[in-house]
Order: sequence, then structure tokens, then C-alpha cells
Amino acid sequence: MQAFACDTKIQLSDKFYKLQKVNLYVDGFNLYFGLRHFRSKYKWLDLLEMGKQLCRKDQQLGTVYYFTARITGKDKLKIKRQVTYLEALAVTGVEIVLGKYLNKQVKCRKCGKTYVVAEEKESDVNLATHLLVDAAAGAADVCLVVSADSDLILPMEKARDVYKKIVVPVFPPNRQSREIKKRMGNHFYMNETLLRNSQLPPTVPKADGYKLYRPSGWK
Repeated sequence: MQAFACDTKIQLSDKFYKLQKVNLYVDGFNLYFGLRHFRSKYKWLDLLEMGKQLCRKDQQLGTVYYFTARITGKDKLKIKRQVTYLEALAVTGVEIVLGKYLNKQVKCRKCGKTYVVAEEKESDVNLATHLLVDAAAGAADVCLVVSADSDLILPMEKARDVYKKIVVPVFPPNRQSREIKKRMGNHFYMNETLLRNSQLPPTVPKADGYKLYRPSGWK
């Protein structure tokens, strides 16, 4: 499945244009697997810049949340890449909200053997909680939710129907949900142009002068 264009002029209502404060809620796990559609080309994604790209000129980007969990395991390079990316996002002002990974035993249906896999927990609940708290507090007029996880439909509906916010799902590359589209209506598809124009610089300096470099494999 190819990535679709993000055409705001066609897909969003006139009411969306008049609203000013926009918050971005990013399901990191869902986004990561969507970005793998392009291998590692766009993993050094600047979420703050992407949020700005999704806003109209008469709108202002508010808080950008990134919901994820720190990976575990023996792959030290993979862990280092994630740590570097999270620190780079924090430098730009993105609010990192961490869940956790729990080990889960899985039994192979074919051979009968059991093995342990790490399963991400809490990120979807954290996203739903922040979305509803912000909606109730009037922290944003427009809530963009980057995910194709249908488990998020109910909190998105509540933010829209109870708190009267504009809630727009943003589908990562090569990922979508028919149920989300059906029940939420307006939606975006992230395309390659948006990703290409929303990359962090190769070097991101921290406040203390320490420099964070784009991982060599993310090119």
C-alpha cells in the first residue's frame, strides 16, 4: 500500500480553519512501524516541525506529545538510537510520555515451544488520558492524533462529542483503520513529502553543549 497525500484543503471542514490552538498526540509505537515502510530513511523525524507543517497559517501549534516506552534487550545499538532520538525530541520541546515494556510468554502454535517477547504497555492509555484531560481543560481547539490504533476511537470520540473539540486522526505511512475513518470522518494520511520536510538537522546540540548526531543507520 502506498503512502497517501495529506490534503487538508479537501479533507477538513471550514470550522477547522478558524480554530487556532492545535495539539499533536503521537503514538510512537504506531508511527515507528509506519515509518518502516520507508526503511530507516525518515526515522529522524522532527515532530515539532511536522506539527507546524500540519497547521494552517492561521493556527498555532501548542503541545506536541510523544508516547512511547524505552526498549529493552541485548541490542545496545538499538537502545542507543532510541535514547539519542528521545533526547533530540526533548531539545525541540516535545513532551515525552513514557510507558513500559513487559515480558510476555508466547507459545508457538506450530512447534509448541514458548518464548518471551517484550510487549509495550501504557502508551495508548497515556495518550487517551492526555487527550481527554487537555480536551476537558480547553488546552487545545484541535487535537491531531497520530495513530491507526482503533483502541483510541472512544477517547477521540469523547474529546469530540463531549468536549466539542475537533479531533483529526493522522495515519502513519502504510497504516490506516477503516473503523477510525468511519467513526471520526476527517483524517490525514502522512505522505513522503511531509516526512521529508520534517527531519531533524544532522546534529542537535543540547543545552549543555553536548551534540546529538543522527544515527548512521537512519539515512
